[in-house]
Amino acid sequence: MRGFLRPETGRSSYIIESAPGHPGLLALAFPWRGTDAHAAYVGRARHWAPLIAVTRDGGQGRVSQTRGGTVRIDYRLDATGVATLRHALGSMARLARAADAREIVALATRPRSFGGGTGRAATDGRAFTVFLDALAGFDFRPNRGTVFSAHQMGTARMGADPREHACDPDGRVRAGGSTGGPVPGLYVADASLFPTALGVNPMITVMAIARRVGRTVLAEGGDRSSPVQPLSS
Repeated sequence: MRGFLRPETGRSSYIIESAPGHPGLLALAFPWRGTDAHAAYVGRARHWAPLIAVTRDGGQGRVSQTRGGTVRIDYRLDATGVATLRHALGSMARLARAADAREIVALATRPRSFGGGTGRAATDGRAFTVFLDALAGFDFRPNRGTVFSAHQMGTARMGADPREHACDPDGRVRAGGSTGGPVPGLYVADASLFPTALGVNPMITVMAIARRVGRTVLAEGGDRSSPVQPLSS
């Protein structure tokens, strides 16, 4: 695990988790190649042991409104993000092989599989090397490699620059403009404040930030119209 937490040239760090795979999540994650193929995947739900790699996302995106009035989200990974996910796929495949997995599936619009017979997926070393080579070049273009977003962060980032940060370092929401003065009595105290994604589960950090902002709220609760000195953490 420590090896995954150390970034290398060209890729970021990541952690691997064995996430709970209840039928709803599995059905969402499995690729759609037709009713029969999807039913075959879901029908073996109790035999799957999902592995996920948690990392900082790389790239950028935008949210826009379609002509029909719905919301559209566009997002593309950068080269570092793609390299990180490919490296993580190889690591997870090796873990699954070491655990005597009968079949290993890398999820995508066109998934890559190894094994699938009655025996262990590690019986053919040469074939597994070919599989790893395929994962090293896995296609993460839009609508190809399966990527999930969890614990969304940074939608109301805190920071010192009003032009770049919706909130100040104490969680006060800025009114906007070049002056960036705070809106009286309006605060953010969750993962929205994060200046960037953490790459790990954020519970402890959210608790710490909530405590920090809570102290600010208590200090300013008496008179929201008067300025208050920022609190140190």
